[in-house]
Formats: sequence, C-alpha cells, structure tokens
Amino acid sequence: MNGKICALLAALALLLALPATTLALTGGPDSFGYTFIDSEEAGGPAFEWEDIAATGTLLPLGDDEGSPFLPLGFTFNFYGIDYTELKVSSNGFLGFSDFPSSGCCSAGCCSGDPIPTAGGKIDNLIAGLWDDLDPANGQTSIYYETLGTTPNRRFVVQIDDTPRWPNTGSNTFQYILFEGSNTIVVNYLRAEVDSNTSIGVENADGTVGLAYPLAAGEVYTDLAVQYCTNIACGGGGEPTTLSTTFASNNSFQGNMFDLTNESGQAIDLTGAFEGNFDGGATGEVEIWYREGTFVGHESDPAGWTLLGRDTLVSNGFNVPTPFDVGATLTIGAGETVGMLMYLDGSRGGVNYTNGANSYTDGTLRITTGIGKGDTAAEPPVGGGTFTPRTWNGTVEYTTGDCFLLLTNARGMEDTPIPLHIALSPCAATLVTLDSVTISNVPAGAILSAGTDNGGGSWTLIPAELAGLSITPPANSNVDFTLEVTGHATRISDNEPCNCSGVLDVDVVGVADLPLLNASNSFTLDYYTGDLDLSAFLTDLDGSETLVVTITDVPAGSTFSAGIDHGGGMWTFDPADLPGLKFKPAQAQSYKVSYMLTITATVTEDDGDTGQIVRTIKIRDLSFIINDDDGYVGGNDDGTVTVITVTSDGDSGGGCSLGGAAGIDPMFPLLAFGALGYLVRRRRS
Repeated sequence: MNGKICALLAALALLLALPATTLALTGGPDSFGYTFIDSEEAGGPAFEWEDIAATGTLLPLGDDEGSPFLPLGFTFNFYGIDYTELKVSSNGFLGFSDFPSSGCCSAGCCSGDPIPTAGGKIDNLIAGLWDDLDPANGQTSIYYETLGTTPNRRFVVQIDDTPRWPNTGSNTFQYILFEGSNTIVVNYLRAEVDSNTSIGVENADGTVGLAYPLAAGEVYTDLAVQYCTNIACGGGGEPTTLSTTFASNNSFQGNMFDLTNESGQAIDLTGAFEGNFDGGATGEVEIWYREGTFVGHESDPAGWTLLGRDTLVSNGFNVPTPFDVGATLTIGAGETVGMLMYLDGSRGGVNYTNGANSYTDGTLRITTGIGKGDTAAEPPVGGGTFTPRTWNGTVEYTTGDCFLLLTNARGMEDTPIPLHIALSPCAATLVTLDSVTISNVPAGAILSAGTDNGGGSWTLIPAELAGLSITPPANSNVDFTLEVTGHATRISDNEPCNCSGVLDVDVVGVADLPLLNASNSFTLDYYTGDLDLSAFLTDLDGSETLVVTITDVPAGSTFSAGIDHGGGMWTFDPADLPGLKFKPAQAQSYKVSYMLTITATVTEDDGDTGQIVRTIKIRDLSFIINDDDGYVGGNDDGTVTVITVTSDGDSGGGCSLGGAAGIDPMFPLLAFGALGYLVRRRRS
C-alpha cells in the first residue's frame, strides 16, 4: 500500500513539474471528411474561452456518471446524422447515443478507446479529454448552456477543475458546437494527457473517426482544437467522375447497373453522364433509378423513378457521348441505387460489353449489369433481359460540403428578411471568397445590397454579405428558394473553386387591412332601402379571404342575405353586401334607431388576420309615421297618425290624416313628413 501511495505521489509531482505544451497540428480528413486544426496552426481557430460558470445549468455528475439527454436548442449534424440532444460523461466526452449512466465501468470508464474503435466501450462521440476523470474527488463543476440566437446559436459544455482518478491533476476545458456550420471547437484552459487519454471524433458504429495526436505527459493550456467536415469545390464538392469501359461488343435498347456509395458521407449525382451509343443513334436518352439494387427487379416496374432525360447527339461508336438529364440524385453513405439507361428512339443504339465487372474509386462503385430490350412501357423494363452485360459509361458526382454556410431564412411579408450567407469557418484555410451569385430571385423581390444582373440574378462581393436581406414581392407570402453560388480561389494552388447550394426563404403572410365602407341609413315600412355597405380586399394575390360580420343586431331583426349565427351576430360574404336590406323587428314600437357594429376581417392563408371596425346607425321611421291600424302599409281607412319625436327620442302629440278606405292618399305627405323628421333630427 505504501508503495502504491509513493508511486502516485511521484506521478503527481512529475505532472506538476511538466511545462505547458503548445502544439501546431492539423489532420484528416477521415473517410467521412472530418479534419482538425488547432489554434497554434496558421489559419487555425482562435482560443476564445466562453465562461458559462455564472450563467450555465449545473450538472451534478459524480465518478463514472453520465447526464440524461440534454437539448441542444438546434439541429446539429454529426457524421451525416442530425441530432437535437446529447449526453455528457464525467469521463470527458459527449455522446450522441445512449450509454450507461452509472455504476462501475459505465460512462466510458476507465480509459479512452483508440479512435476509431468499432464496437468499443462508447461510439458516436466527441472526445475532448476521454480518460478516467473523477469529478467526485475535486471541486468540479460541469455546466451546459445554449448561447446566441438563431441561426447562429452555440451549445457549450464546460468542465471545470476536474481531477483524474484518484484525485490527481486538474483539467478545465469546454466544448462549443456551432449551429449551421456543424463546427466543433474544444477549448483547453488546462488539460493533462496520459497514456489512457483519447481525443477526437468517432461515428455512430465506431468504424470511422479522427484522432487528435497525443503524447503522454503533455499539458495543454490556452489551446483550441477545431473539427470540421470536408470542404471541397464544386456543387457541394469538386465534381468527380468514375468510368467503366468504352470497348463494346454488343448492344440493345438499355442497360441496368448498380451504384453503391462506399464512403462515410452522402454523395450527389450531378445528372451528367457519358454513354456509348451507335453513331447513328437518335432519340432521347433516359436515366431511371430505384432504391436498392436492380437485381430481382429487372422486369418489375414497381419502384423505378425517372431521374431525367436528354436529347441524344452521339459522338460515335465506342466514343464517350456526354449528356445531362438536368436533375441530381443523392446516395446516402453505404446505400445502393439501381440504375437504368435507356434510349427511347431508334431500335438499338446502347452499346455495352458482355460479362460482369465492377469499378470503384473508393467512394463510388459501379456494379454491372444486364442489357434490356425494346419496350413501349414506362418505366422501360418490359423488354428482354440479357445477362451479364457491362454498362459502358461515366458517372459524375460530388462529395464534401460547399464552402458557403447557407442558413434557411424566415420573415414577414412586405418586410426585409435577413439572409445569412457566409464562408464556413472550416473553409477559411482552404479558399478565399471572391464573390457570390444569387439566382432565382423572384420578380419584384429586392436585395439590400449587390448588383442586379436582371433575370432574377444578383452578384455580391464578400463585404456586401454582412447585414444582407431580401424584401419579397409586394403583398406576397409565397415561399421561394434561392440558388447561391460562391466563387472562390483555392489557396493551395490558386485555382478557381466554385460551389453551389440552396437557401429556402419562408415568407410568413401578413394580413393587409381591407377597405370597408359603411354609412348610416334609415328604415321605412319595416325595410330599409339598400344599406350602404361594401368591403374589398387590398391584397389581390389570392392568399387572403374576407368576411364581414354585423353584431348587435336586435332580436327578431333580419337581413335579406347572410348567415344568422344567433345572439345578434350575422356574417356575410362581400358579394352579399350590394343591395343588402335590413328589416327590424315589429315589436320594437317607437324605437327610432339601431346601432350596428360592422367588422371586416381579412385572413391570410398563413393564419394572420386583420380587422377594420365601423359602427352605423339605422334610424327607424316606420314608427314615426303610423296609421291608426298600427302599420303604415296596407291601411284600410286611410287614417295616418304622424307622431312627433323630440331630440331625446320621446314621442309627443300627433295629428290624424283621413283618407279613403283601402288607399294611401297621404303617401307624398308621409314621405315629406319623414324628410322633415330627418331635418328636425339633424337640427336638434
């Protein structure tokens, strides 16, 4: 026992005596495309410690313990898989997969595995300092926090003053995961490394990873290590081609073959191919595909999808003829896609070679294949099958990430929407950005900076990207997708380097206030004339609807159109308003006016609403001019009583006007009396 204690004390003394080590390292890529670079390397990240001890959430982890899954606050892509949460181990790593959280040898205890190790203790991790750390024996505090605002948030995990078991040394470091760029930075305020330490990143099954080189006894201080996925030129990567052969000894109408992605990341077929066609072959060449191998589906139409077609202009027999079907296809890591090239035109013309062959460049594998005969069906799998046959051709594809960081945008209609276009942090050491072209800008939309080239295309210099925004076409909430191309110069060889991507813009509709005309009116003979009401949309792009509501309608009163919802509320389509009439309830004797509330409500198809409210007064003259039988219409003796109404609405004395039974000889007088009433009311 004394010997063990002495050995531990000696080791501790040695560690304390070690000087701080500064490194200058860069490495990778691994087969997925991750690289690393540290802050001592030219072009590396700056060491910027973001202390969250005062603001972060405390994780009370002990020895060999793991946290529950913690929300990142955004989506983070790691080895091609999107994650929104992760776990923290007290043994110095972050895990995207579940792992035992307590007990002996859990949470990655008791030393770090070599990176990568398939089927090791822990896979799918970011190892900042994977070792037998022991926060229970120190003054350790572990915090986490999401900082910033969308689309530039950061998830930070900070491990303070953590010793190695059994309570030796002190390690303070932090992880920063960046939204959008999916960049990983590990900052080391102080970290001690021994022979059991592992640092690096590893995929979900441990088959791919990238280790940061270590030497036992090193001490890192004020060091940052940045991990990035591969950055390449081209449309999301430098276009790469893989060819088979152009030595044909047979031909027919089509050829099936398989494409298998053997890399650890997705690849994109650009839509550009080469084929071997007869010199006189004519027609349209088609590319069809299905998920999974073509084997077993040679004559089965189910599952085949047309990728695209192009008009054939053959360069001649056994000479590559390029064509482009105008569409891209993504093949995920490890996935196989069955392909069919078919010439829809003259009989024959697709040249292939007898026999089965396989071609690979380590990323893409072409496995051939069978010949297919003529057919009128679509997909064109109904013809004869001839096997084995090797496809003669070339496939173009891209890998890696575009060096531009593009973040989808969202904003309000008729309002500038911020666009976030920037050089990816990991690309700064690889390329110099010269300009950016944004195309597919909708007609009527305006960028806040740049040069309008016409036709929906704009060009910007790097300085114009800061604070860039786009204002959608007036009154439009139609979403759109911008195509963004970066033009750069590759630092390594001073050659041009371009890449393209898309940026989706979600325009949230804002209800534009309608026009509402509403004027006072009067009733006579228990019906008004036409009410003076009209309502119109001001946004005429078809994204808005308009409804007019009238409330405070007296019980028993009705309109000549609309829907009665009860409780004094009616709704109307704007088309109901011209000629609309109001009939008051007869029971409301001597009520001389009604106050009605008119509301015009416009609703955007995104859900936003806007309203205009008006109040109108309807004066009821039917009870000011009455016959002695109680109703001015249909009197039987021609006797009419004109009731004088004061300005406060009280009825006063009246006079009777006689007439022959069954007629209304006093109608002109009644009309004049109504007019006089209105005049008196106006004067009062």
